[in-house]
Amino acid sequence: MRTCNRVLAFLAGSIWTSLSTPTASAQVTPSTATATPPAGPSNEEVVQISPFEVRTDRDSGWVAASTLAGNRTDTELVNVGASIDAVTSEFMRDLGVYRLEDIAQFVANVGVVSENESSAEENRVSFRGMQLGGREVAQSSRNFLQWFTPTDSYNIDRIDFSKGSNSLIYGDSIPGGMANSYTKRARFKNSGEFTARYDSFDSHRVQLDLNRRLNAKLAARLNLVDRDEKSYLDYAHNSLRAIHGAITYRPLPHTQVRFEAETGKFKRIRGTNTLSIRPNSAPGLGFGTANRWYVTSDGNIRYVTTANTSAEDRSAAAGTVLQIMEGQSAEIALMNRVGSANVPSGRTITVNGYPRETNLRGTIDFLDRPYTTYTGYVEQQFGKLNFEFLFNRQDQEQQRTDGSFDSVISVDRNGRPFTDMSINKRSFGDHVRIVRATASYPLEFGKWMKQFVVVSAETQRDQLFNFRKNLANFAVLDAGGPVTIANQQVLFRAYLDDPRYPGRGYWDQFRPENLPPTSTFRAGWYDTTTTDLPFIDVRSSRSYNASIAGRYWKDRIHTLVGVRYDEFKRKRITTLPTDAIGQFIYLGDDKSAPEAYSFDPAYDLNHTSYTGSLVYKLTDSTSFYGTYAESFRWQPYEEFTGKPLGPVLGETNEAGVKTSLFERKLFATIGVYRTDRSNTRYVWSPNDLTASEMEDLFNPNTLRPGDAGYFVPAPGANDEFRTVPATERAEGVEATFLLQRMRGVQARVALAHNEIATIRDFSHFRELLAAAIARGNESPTLVADAQRILAANDGVEEVTGSRSSENSASWTLDYQFPRDSWLKGTRFAIHGNWRDKYNLTLLNGVMYRGGATHPVGAYAIHQRKLLGRATSFRLGLSNIIDLETSDDMRIVGVRTVDENGVPTNYTYRYIPPFSVNFSVTMDF
Repeated sequence: MRTCNRVLAFLAGSIWTSLSTPTASAQVTPSTATATPPAGPSNEEVVQISPFEVRTDRDSGWVAASTLAGNRTDTELVNVGASIDAVTSEFMRDLGVYRLEDIAQFVANVGVVSENESSAEENRVSFRGMQLGGREVAQSSRNFLQWFTPTDSYNIDRIDFSKGSNSLIYGDSIPGGMANSYTKRARFKNSGEFTARYDSFDSHRVQLDLNRRLNAKLAARLNLVDRDEKSYLDYAHNSLRAIHGAITYRPLPHTQVRFEAETGKFKRIRGTNTLSIRPNSAPGLGFGTANRWYVTSDGNIRYVTTANTSAEDRSAAAGTVLQIMEGQSAEIALMNRVGSANVPSGRTITVNGYPRETNLRGTIDFLDRPYTTYTGYVEQQFGKLNFEFLFNRQDQEQQRTDGSFDSVISVDRNGRPFTDMSINKRSFGDHVRIVRATASYPLEFGKWMKQFVVVSAETQRDQLFNFRKNLANFAVLDAGGPVTIANQQVLFRAYLDDPRYPGRGYWDQFRPENLPPTSTFRAGWYDTTTTDLPFIDVRSSRSYNASIAGRYWKDRIHTLVGVRYDEFKRKRITTLPTDAIGQFIYLGDDKSAPEAYSFDPAYDLNHTSYTGSLVYKLTDSTSFYGTYAESFRWQPYEEFTGKPLGPVLGETNEAGVKTSLFERKLFATIGVYRTDRSNTRYVWSPNDLTASEMEDLFNPNTLRPGDAGYFVPAPGANDEFRTVPATERAEGVEATFLLQRMRGVQARVALAHNEIATIRDFSHFRELLAAAIARGNESPTLVADAQRILAANDGVEEVTGSRSSENSASWTLDYQFPRDSWLKGTRFAIHGNWRDKYNLTLLNGVMYRGGATHPVGAYAIHQRKLLGRATSFRLGLSNIIDLETSDDMRIVGVRTVDENGVPTNYTYRYIPPFSVNFSVTMDF
């Protein structure tokens, strides 16, 4: 971020100059302006606007005018046959929301998982109950290019949330929907905006938007952000420092060249405070994993094997876990080892809950995401024919240390509470190159019919890299002899009765760089990988699409017909040698070591997607629409048999109405839909069978590895061994109402009802289990485990988790005092986000529901002149109250029930606490 520091000094001078010097237009005398008019256009209103540019300057307050999400050309929202929630920059600024996930909470039928409930940014957002997928797929779209990095609004003009299948526009996308952000372009006018914000928990945000018209042909824009969002959890925070620049150059009246570049770094220390405890202690010291080096907070280092550690000390704590959060307590039975069994000793201890600020990720578990991207555009007009050519490059990385202590606490025979942790180092990311060419041409057939044709072609190369390192004791190599380094991995033990707990120094002692070397211990990293996502994985795609948008009968009818063809190939490193200690050796990328790579014919894919929509304008202010659309998304997953799942396919049928009432003061969009997704991935639960146990159960005892027909569960790092294909269907209705300011009030209300069901394909699992039962000589315990998996999943259509919430709403009411009142220039607003109960847990065939939330917030904005500049002061209040619960915790799961089916053991999460933020924004 050295570039940011250099630019800050320049910007400080620029801001001072802008604040203290009259604007350029004020320096031009009337006689000069009359006598010597500019050689080119004085502002961009005179120039014919590109059809590939959305006119965000025409947005009115919270109401957007047009979108590119119809056929990638600027089209009025009312004439687009799809459900699109366009969130304007003014709405984001008023609500004080800056991240995509925060903005999405105000959009109908878009669900968001709390940051404290997810260790990754990916898969936190769901559209119509359908989640986006893992980190190896794009999480959103930026300027209709796949975007793999989190989105912050500091350089964003607007975000369009499109619901339903739409591969015509978004390409590789899920059928539930996709969010597209429009970056800020350089405009031919002088403007600037500076915002400084301070929040509870010592959080801050500073951002700058500076736009300059350098001359009649050249404009430049610069955006900066420096934010650090801290949490009430100890040490947890999420920060971003980034810079974005854009240039617009118009060398000729019908030629436009644009370039934008951005570099930044997200930094996050992750946090979790959902704690629970095992009710039965370990009979000994509880070192439950063999062939591991344990480093304890007491400063002890010991190697645990079956040979040097007694069965008593290797036996782990047990029992169905109990919640132990702030204000709660649990009685723990201390156990003894008698023969091969653990039995109660008759003694118990009481363990009290920990404060909600307790973060069992400490200072260890972090996720940094540096990224750089740039895009070049060339647009050319030849009469009515328009061309756009673009090149985009994205380089983004996840630099991770995954080191979370187990949130389930154990107790040893001495009554000492503890938790264990392993630490892994990860470097994941993408090097993406996209080239796209687009052409548009309007056709007119008299006055009764007009057609607008758009064709484009695109190539994309995504070099995905996955470098994994595990921590091990390398001192064992000093003695010579054969060593398998994977059997020398390091685990950490944190005793929670340590007087230093939970201070920063306590956690920092577990950092690998702080581990003291001894004659028998020296921590180091070794390389490892998987065959499903190896070191380097190259995905190449080509796509071609064409659409024609028609207007008939004086614009009463609008149609859109489109087709897209996608080709996909996958090449990955398949030569994965190991060295003498079992460490994988990386041979290089596909250019430096091409012989180590091969194409996988199972991922030689192609697909054709179709889209069609019809809009009928009943009146100038009311229209009905209907649409049919398809989508396609590639995925790298395999089912448990090792067979690739294939691409995720989607299909959406939707109809609705769009209208404006009260002289275009109230805007409404209401739609009903059905969205289907096939070949989606389902990971079964409970996880009662390991991969090795499945291999034992599903193979005849006379069959040996390597024999024909021998079953091997799918390998991989993403639970492939318990994955089956599934289909999903979402049906529902969603509505968005926007009230332009009327009698001082403006409002935004989004309502949704969504029902999602799934069918899991356990046919292969059933066949293998039936054969195992028929043999009659397989382990009864493993058979019972497999039958329990089938009973909990096969034929069960309900999904669990927050995405199964059927009803949701978000609302914002904003009141501005009249100009003739003493509070002129002041606005007050209140807002809320409601999510109804959802499916928590399926136990014994009964689905338990809960988890509803309805946090309420508010803000006050006062606008006035300060130093001759328009200035806005904003005070925001978050989580004032949750209307769904009067407690500080909400129920998110059920672990056990009594004989009557009444829950006796819940899982909880804390309600986010009340917080305050204050910001000042000055225009110049």
